[in-house]
Amino acid sequence: MNKIFLDELIKFEGGNNKGKINWTSNVGSYVNFTYGSISDKLLIKSYNINNHHLVIEYNKKLLDIYTTGFRKCQIGKLFNFRKYKYDIDDIVNTKGGQLKILSQTHMLHGKNNINSCFAYMCECLNCGNKKYLENKV
Repeated sequence: MNKIFLDELIKFEGGNNKGKINWTSNVGSYVNFTYGSISDKLLIKSYNINNHHLVIEYNKKLLDIYTTGFRKCQIGKLFNFRKYKYDIDDIVNTKGGQLKILSQTHMLHGKNNINSCFAYMCECLNCGNKKYLENKV
């Protein structure tokens, strides 16, 4: 069972947010988690109050994640547990025609390239155009 253990995090003591996690006060805190067979701690590196994003670190890997995703333990990207939907040489039917998967890769996004996604180099079988497409799993 995947779980983030939030009980020890600092919470608001009063006001409208009483009892809710004070993410700003928890920057620099370690949080216990269990993900699959892994039980360890990860570090809350930063929190952006404007968009409710955390940057968390585990084994020198960074992940930018919404606080709601963090609470739900959606941290699989830290362990590369996501899989590609298509294999190399697969033919994929799209609204615009057929694409052939040429290769699988990672694409980096965001400030300091801390977000990555799985992607494909594809070739359009109609026109021969080649482009990268993000994995929509």
